[in-house]
Amino acid sequence: MFRSHSNAIRPFVTVANKYSRMKYAIGMVGSDMQLNDMLQYVHLVEKWFYLTNETRKYYLVPGEKKPRRTSKWFITQVMFLSAVVRPGASRVAGTMETKSIIVTKDVYRAFLVEKFLPSIVAVWPHSSSAIKLQHDNARAHVTSSDAELTSLFGEFKAIWWDFELALQALNSPDTNIFN
Repeated sequence: MFRSHSNAIRPFVTVANKYSRMKYAIGMVGSDMQLNDMLQYVHLVEKWFYLTNETRKYYLVPGEKKPRRTSKWFITQVMFLSAVVRPGASRVAGTMETKSIIVTKDVYRAFLVEKFLPSIVAVWPHSSSAIKLQHDNARAHVTSSDAELTSLFGEFKAIWWDFELALQALNSPDTNIFN
């Protein structure tokens, strides 16, 4: 009477998404037909976990349509960040502390400005080409038109460090090495 059906969430890829993927891939090939070695790329990522299974099993009655899940929009997400600090006097050594914060453009920008870019300048071998900071297109991320980040990039350029934001193609997690 019932039949089993497995269902996986797959992104809905439009013609515009396919075009942006192709444009991204073509951008990785130089005018001399040499592939970009991507040594100047830094991939920025945060890890999100969805509170559902990627694949679900449904039991359907005869004639019932198979459910199609294409969007993760309405699924609760959890993001994990961690930090290591000196032991505090208020708790036993090794006690894990969890704090919930909302990641906004300001929080993301502060992380880039205060922690990430100074550490890149400290350890990155200096190069003549721009260092591209590639991240996905999440709303919490800054854009290339962000005034504060643009002025900071200008300050770094004055001391011979050139940074650029590089966005991955829409609905193309395969263009980010962490996905």
